[in-house]
Amino acid sequence: MKTVLITLLLALSAYGAEDAEILSAEKMLKQGQVSSSKNIITQYLSSHDSPAAYEKVGTLYARNKKWDDAVHYLEIASNRAQGISSIWYKLGIAYHQSKKTDDAIASLRKALALNPKSLPAIITLGEVLEYADDRYDARQIYIEAEKKIGKNPEVISKLCLLNFQDAYWKEAIKYCQMAANMNPKDEVSWSLLAGANYELQLRPKTFEAFKKAVGLNPTSGILHRARGLIFFREKSYEQAVVDLGYAATRDPKDDEALIYFARSLYELGRYNDARIAYNEASKLDRSYRSEFLAKERSLEKMHKDELANQYQEDIDKL
Repeated sequence: MKTVLITLLLALSAYGAEDAEILSAEKMLKQGQVSSSKNIITQYLSSHDSPAAYEKVGTLYARNKKWDDAVHYLEIASNRAQGISSIWYKLGIAYHQSKKTDDAIASLRKALALNPKSLPAIITLGEVLEYADDRYDARQIYIEAEKKIGKNPEVISKLCLLNFQDAYWKEAIKYCQMAANMNPKDEVSWSLLAGANYELQLRPKTFEAFKKAVGLNPTSGILHRARGLIFFREKSYEQAVVDLGYAATRDPKDDEALIYFARSLYELGRYNDARIAYNEASKLDRSYRSEFLAKERSLEKMHKDELANQYQEDIDKL
């Protein structure tokens, strides 16, 4: 499942005393008094007919996730003041949230052209491109950003992730190592660094990276899951159980950790423990139910009828 976290870095300035109308309109909007809120906004714009006023109203709606209204007012602001980066940036976010991806990308590119060193615009444009499955352009945005603003940890970690996703293992190692060095708490970059080393069959470096990373982040479920998945691939099931069990404890909704925890337990012959783990994983993602059922049939073939019946009872309740 594709998951892209869009960084909605709305750089909103604090309202001044002259914007009491905006504060009042927002309060009414939050209380569900939509008509009263709109009346105040109409009066405000009548007396403050400027791009800045339309930007503030658009920002108000964006902050309250009224994306169509945000688009409307930010479009007016952008038409009246085409050279202000912040307006195009906020409009790009509003477009994205309104599922107008092409418009969002165009607006964010405009924002970045006006302010090439804007980190919020860089990250948000890159993430919208990732969301649109255009990882090549996203990577180019981050590479250009590195040239313009230097080695920013957030940008470097993005290059780590994108290169890993596209199986550019050497580039991934380069950027993931850089990201981990810049931010030792960046558990995702650490796990990708180890994973890229493993894909290049650099096993000692893989576990050296994990050892250092876990030492710096001992309670990280992400790192334990990543290491546990590699232990599973190596058929080191006892070690996989330790890491994946810990990861599942840290995040009970981590279905990937849970399903591989269940598989590892099953491979070790710990069938009852595996049953419990399969049951929990299947509750999080019903696609695992077919595998759960297959394991029940395998137990039947092994003449472990009591266990098979327990598996079937759990499956029936899903």
